[in-house]
Amino acid sequence: MWWPTAHHCARVDRDAVIRTWFAGDRPALGEALFEAMIIRRSGVIFIDEKDEDLWRLVSHPDGKVHLAIPEMFDWMARLDIAAVESDPAYPIMSIAGRRRHYNANQAIRDPCRNPIVDLHH
Repeated sequence: MWWPTAHHCARVDRDAVIRTWFAGDRPALGEALFEAMIIRRSGVIFIDEKDEDLWRLVSHPDGKVHLAIPEMFDWMARLDIAAVESDPAYPIMSIAGRRRHYNANQAIRDPCRNPIVDLHH
């Protein structure tokens, strides 16, 4: 599984692979990447993408990121919100989940304006 993945990556993203520390033509580059993947127990950084190159990963013909999920809209259309009983003692919906300072959505928060409230502790 890792061998074809390494060679595919070297073939498709040659420049991004070379920017890490690998060098060589595509077959040798794929082999070097594969060897690093199986030898290094701590993991390996195998590509270094430039920000301006990331938009090529959007594969839609219009070049846009499509976030709409038709199956979800179909499911939401079938929900009968009126049938849900609300309890006046609990007017707020609580959504469980932990928030930590190292989550991506927390890393950009201003802690002075949006403090993290952890209801689990």
